[in-house]
Amino acid sequence: MRSARIALCARRTSETSHERALAYRGLRAWHGAAQALHGVNLTIAEGEAVALIGRNGSGRSILAKAVMGLVRCEGELR
Repeated sequence: MRSARIALCARRTSETSHERALAYRGLRAWHGAAQALHGVNLTIAEGEAVALIGRNGSGRSILAKAVMGLVRCEGELR
């Protein structure tokens, strides 16, 4: 099975802080019984605007839902 790729594009909207607002390490998430994300590392700094870019079925929606706590997921949230 070929691995799908998601690009994360971020742009700082404010120069007030460089602290991270969200950081996941080894994020795994499921869509029903199927594991959709495998070991994703994600760090978003405070004041960044973020866009997820990827092909159909690459996991963009599942990543967003995992961050919001709407799907079953595992990993380290910092």
